[in-house]
This record gives sequence, structure tokens and C-alpha cells, in this order.
Amino acid sequence: MLTTLGYPEADNFKTNFTFAELALVFDIIHIVNISIVSAVGEMKPLAHTVTAVAPTPPIRLRVVNATDQDVTGVELGDPLFLKVELADESVYGIFGSDLVAKGSSGTETVLLIDENGCPVEPSVVQALDRLPGSKSLMAPFQAFKFASDAAVQFQMTVSYCLDTCPPAECDVPRSTHTKSFGRRKRRRRSTSQFTDLLPGDVISDVTMESPMFLVTNLKPTLDTEQPSRWEHQLHSKDHSEGHIHVKAHNQGLCVSLTTLYIIGAIIGALQVIIVCVCASLFFCRTEHDIRTKTGTSTKSWPSVSSRRKLVCSHS
Repeated sequence: MLTTLGYPEADNFKTNFTFAELALVFDIIHIVNISIVSAVGEMKPLAHTVTAVAPTPPIRLRVVNATDQDVTGVELGDPLFLKVELADESVYGIFGSDLVAKGSSGTETVLLIDENGCPVEPSVVQALDRLPGSKSLMAPFQAFKFASDAAVQFQMTVSYCLDTCPPAECDVPRSTHTKSFGRRKRRRRSTSQFTDLLPGDVISDVTMESPMFLVTNLKPTLDTEQPSRWEHQLHSKDHSEGHIHVKAHNQGLCVSLTTLYIIGAIIGALQVIIVCVCASLFFCRTEHDIRTKTGTSTKSWPSVSSRRKLVCSHS
């Protein structure tokens, strides 16, 4: 129904869409340049613009395994996927930005994807990519944990944009040129400027949190499952500066360079201590042998002449 407010000849008129633009673009309707024909045949333009916007659909932020099951407890190094789910029939597209991993207390945090949607730590979490034939996004990663907290939770800003969101061109250190669905295009200034919207423009933002999951130590046995396409991409990527990814078949451990240097220093110090102890024991043993030989050679024995005298006196 078209309602005209404040129009003086509202008692006797009919609408005539002689020059009407009814644009249904992604559930956003614009009706402009509508003419009103009164009973006397006089055409008067209606200056009002009628606009309607479809509500944004719900989305979910999940942490799943290779079989698309939500995880609550995993082993360190397990292949996982961060998934942003959107209904495929939606008229909107989505992208993710400002991805932060945090512990249960919230005091330990690390930025994984920046405000432009580009991965900051690709050795931990890779770029968001659109699932084939779907509007949902997914980023592969291997289970990691903080030094003093086994719980991990993700927080991300998800933005709705018209139709599809074009990916960002990301220059990832020590990696190939990567595309990520996170580039922010021109944002509309007010809720009334729907006529200025273009495909790819941002409609609204929402901050979401994934369910918390626990990460324990590495498994003693190897995983026999074959890696999927996402897992193959995860293993084939290079690593960013500041982190080293230790791979053991399908298992992994992500440690910082500082931790690696500390471990190396401790191992070096232990080796020096062991060498010093061995050298001390060797010198002590050598000195003891020398003293023993010296004492044996200086022991008092009767001389030949004394023995002769004893024999003579005896005879």
C-alpha cells in the first residue's frame, strides 16, 4: 500500500505509475517519480520516495573439525576451521574483520585478522575464503593455545554488504599474494540514503563470539585421516615472521621466536654444565692417579747395604 501524507487532494485521486521506477535490488525497494492524477485529470508529481529494506539474516560463528562438527575439546595441532555461516538464499554478502583470539579470562589476546580482513598471523589462522557455491566464509587453522590458558575463544566483526563482498588483496609476509573476504567498500552515511547504495556497500556490522573450546597437549599417535583440500592448503602455506610452525605429519606446534631462543639458551647452558662436570671429574681422577703413583714410589725400603749388615750380624 502506498500512503501519501499531507497531500491536499487525497479524497479523490488515483495513482498513475506513468513514470515510476520500481527497483527491487537485493530486497531494497525504491519507488521514485510517482505521479498523482486527480479527478480533473491534472497530473501532479509526488515528491516522496518510498523505501523498504529487508532485515539482515542471522549468522553463526563456529569452530568445526574436518567433518563439520562443532568442537569443545581438541588436541594441540588438530586441523580446525573457523566458519562464518550465512543462509545461501540471503540477498546480502558478508566479510569478516578484526578477528581476535582470547583466553577464558580475556587478559590474553592476539589479533589474527586486521580491520581490512587480511591475516596478521597466517601461520596461526589463514585468510577467510568463501565456500564454493555458498555465501559462508571459512578460514583453516591448527589448534593452538595460550601459555597459561587452555581455553580459546574467537571474536570477530562481521559486516553485511549488498549482494557480494569483493575480497581484499593482502600482502602476507613470507607467503604468496592472498585474497581475503574483508575489504570494506564505501559505507553509506545515513539510513535515508538508500538511493546511493551500490553492490558491495556495507549495510551494518555485528560483533560475534564463537563458543569456547579447550586445547590439550599433542596426541601420542598420528592421525590416519587423509587431509582435505583445506588441510592441504594449511600445510602448504609459508609461515609469518615471529612464529615457527613445527610440523610432525598432521600434528603441529606453534611457538614464538622468543620461546625458541629461551629453549635454545637453556639447552646450551645444560650442555656447558655437563662439559664442565665431566672435565672436573677427569681432572680429579688424573690428580688422584698422580698422587697414588707418587706415594708408591717414595715408600721406604731397607737399602742393600743395610740388608748386608743385617745378614752379617745374623751370621
